[in-house]
Amino acid sequence: TLTRAEVYWHAGNRSGKTYSSAALAVAMLRGEDELDGVKLPVFGRRVTGILICPSYKQGAGATIQAIRDLLGDWPHTEAHAGGPDGVSSIHVQQRGERSQNRERWSVLYVYPHDGPTPQGVGADFVWADEPPPESHWREAVQRDRGTGVPFACWISATPLYRLDSAKGAGWEPLLERFKNCRGQIVAGRLRLQS
Repeated sequence: TLTRAEVYWHAGNRSGKTYSSAALAVAMLRGEDELDGVKLPVFGRRVTGILICPSYKQGAGATIQAIRDLLGDWPHTEAHAGGPDGVSSIHVQQRGERSQNRERWSVLYVYPHDGPTPQGVGADFVWADEPPPESHWREAVQRDRGTGVPFACWISATPLYRLDSAKGAGWEPLLERFKNCRGQIVAGRLRLQS
């Protein structure tokens, strides 16, 4: 049984990658055992996720909004860093949890590219919406809970810049990291392109 795979989904704008990735994240946070007929990792406890996005503002306009849309009226709360666009975490009540104490709920921590790297967080999944800075990705994928425990990590991206720069994270480091694994799992990595 595969318990860990690192996926890079390279796709054009409006291909549905953000919404599809948000659906996967929400399903795991809610403790669903499948999504559209596909079996999901079963964690058996509250789930901790990490979301890496270009900025709080971009996240609020696309990534966080997709999560909000998919959660609908499902019990959840948001914590903010600064204004309403600065969502720093989302707590989600998992299926079967009766407590209204959000500390017992699943949580998704949000890390913008220009913020600190995700240190000290034991995560069950990591999702980067758009190419993440290499430092953020390396730190985040080291945050799994240990050998044999399910861990999902994926990047959904429309790459714009070749290398990391002041304009944003680059795609070239991703292509190097995911070399020789397009359409097949090689050394725990898979590259998808649509």
